Amino acid sequence: MIRVAGTEFDADEGIHWLGTPASLDRAIVGEGIACLARLRDAFPVAPAFCVSAPPFEVFPRGVLGPWRDTLSRAYHRLGEVCGLYAPSVEVRSLLVEPPSVPSWVGRPWTFLNVSGEEAVGQAVTECLAPFFSDRARALRRRYGWPESVVREVIFIRRFNDSRIWATLSPAGALTGRPGDIKVRAGWGLHEQSVGHPLPADEFIVSARRVARSRIALKKDAVVADIGGVQEFRVPSTLHRAAAVPEPLIHQMADLYHAVAAHMGEPAGLDLVAGEAGLEILWCEPPEDPPP
Repeated sequence: MIRVAGTEFDADEGIHWLGTPASLDRAIVGEGIACLARLRDAFPVAPAFCVSAPPFEVFPRGVLGPWRDTLSRAYHRLGEVCGLYAPSVEVRSLLVEPPSVPSWVGRPWTFLNVSGEEAVGQAVTECLAPFFSDRARALRRRYGWPESVVREVIFIRRFNDSRIWATLSPAGALTGRPGDIKVRAGWGLHEQSVGHPLPADEFIVSARRVARSRIALKKDAVVADIGGVQEFRVPSTLHRAAAVPEPLIHQMADLYHAVAAHMGEPAGLDLVAGEAGLEILWCEPPEDPPP
């Protein structure tokens, strides 16, 4: 048992594996992660787990205290699932509620291509500290925020060193043809992961054909580097080349339609493509999901 602020918690209470009942509960993990959990068994979704706060928090002197062992066990179990001793992971912080609170960071942190028990522990500490630490609580009290309203989840999944990224969304409102899909795509890591817009081609897929395309000038991309990521200058011969060949566009569209048949048409589906094929990175649930 672990005691936090006078309350006792089971040592693994703050860990929720993607696909378990807790990971399907939007009130616990948020809509995006719950959407991925619904897709995990039938679609290409990376192995992942969530760190929930509360009960996780940062103790004085910036340490995880007893939660460090809990996190280490989960990280090593993820390595076993991936078949790797020290898998590279994405560590992404999300506020479940409310969407923003007083803090010394402009937005929750995301760390990419993190590997090793110590580095993952440090990334999780950095994610937690602005919201679940003595300093964070003191700052919220100064602004009159009640403590009970804040919930954070830190999503930790196997890192995908992708070569191509894409976001698919409904395009029927643009084209007047229900079922049409808009595809935005570029080189390297997904703009959703790196946290800022990247140059992107745009395609409209209608009735299993590419009805419209606009190829962007893509001079820059973000790619994996040792222990993190880096900006990459795209070779000049690829500046005006389509990031996604047409057969892959159709594979992406087929995957989008399969997800729509499974849970209703998603508001957005983020995909990455690498050596292992397509993978669903993120999912924005339907505005009116089926019961």
